Amino acid sequence: MKTVKRLMLISALMMASSLAWSGEAVLVLSCEQGDDASEDDVTAVVAEWLAEAKQVKGGENLNAFAMFPVAATMGVYDLMVIITAPNFEEWGRFIDAYEGNEASEVDNKFADTVICPDSALWESLNAE
Repeated sequence: MKTVKRLMLISALMMASSLAWSGEAVLVLSCEQGDDASEDDVTAVVAEWLAEAKQVKGGENLNAFAMFPVAATMGVYDLMVIITAPNFEEWGRFIDAYEGNEASEVDNKFADTVICPDSALWESLNAE
């Protein structure tokens, strides 16, 4: 989860330009499933993290998804965890308040279930 914290810091720095970013903030974590972890274990820890994250200022409107491939070329990764915020302003508020909250405490439990060595922060724009 060090990668998550690093991306959170980067996105906090991007907060200064949040007005130019009108789309949804999407954090994509490429993960490896723990040897003893089931898909149910993964979705449970993602749900636990999300419940705690929603208690953090700016995290009220976050969503999180555990995505398991059905037909894909994933390389060394087993799954993706997707975390979304409605916009970069809310993402920035969440990142600023994240460290030291209960959600950051779930990171250790998260790391026992999935290891996410690669991640990227994306902007999602509605194509309508």
